[in-house]
Amino acid sequence: MSNLLNNKTVLITRRREQASDLHAALEAHGARVVFLPTIQVIPPDSWDQCDAALRLLDQFQLIVFASVNAVTFFLHRCVTQGITPELLSQCELAVVGRKTGAELERLKLRPQHIPDEYSTSALLEYFRQYGVSGRRILLPRGSLGKQELIDGLKALGADVHPIPVYKTVSADLKGAEPTIARIFRGEIDVISFASPSAVNNFASVLPGGTLSAVSGKSRIAVIGSTTAGAVRNLGLEPEIRAQEATSQGLADAIAAYYATPRTHE
Repeated sequence: MSNLLNNKTVLITRRREQASDLHAALEAHGARVVFLPTIQVIPPDSWDQCDAALRLLDQFQLIVFASVNAVTFFLHRCVTQGITPELLSQCELAVVGRKTGAELERLKLRPQHIPDEYSTSALLEYFRQYGVSGRRILLPRGSLGKQELIDGLKALGADVHPIPVYKTVSADLKGAEPTIARIFRGEIDVISFASPSAVNNFASVLPGGTLSAVSGKSRIAVIGSTTAGAVRNLGLEPEIRAQEATSQGLADAIAAYYATPRTHE
């Protein structure tokens, strides 16, 4: 694709298996990639709410997925409960972005609703125009899912039923010292974040618990406005922000930042 990131090293703070797209996109720009997972996703404490909703699946007109993890965990639970893709397809399916939609399609389901931009606000604007008043919506989500989506759908007149299908927890960062040391030696050019929880957990292993500790050592790259806000709350302004909230968008934003190296070196 390009050589804009030759000799640049980018730290990815997601698990390797969840960051394959970002990894590939960065390497296509010539970057070296280092992994330091700061979060992990696990099943919820209880499946009771999800199972209860599945027993009443025919009462929902729409299922909304705001993340790939929501699709993965929800569909896995459906399989264990005997819910087939054919049964799920009786509901309309909505996703917040292309990657989430692709995960549905991989599992033999087709989303009917995808906003042009990949964000919660864009999804709400889409439904404002589409009209969801009076519709019963199932919202599989993680433990840190945005309240903004629930409140926004309710404000549009929808009957929203959020159910926990996964839990986001801090990864074990006991072995993070060598990677952190590389940052302080100036060996990591960019630290990338795709969620506020990744930002917060990463900062927890830095001196003082704030990102200001790495100021002047590495550039900070984020995938969206919520993640950018988390960075600001911990002492830094992100230098790089994806124009499109996707892995490719983040990689392209990092490459664009270094398109004129003399302004950044």
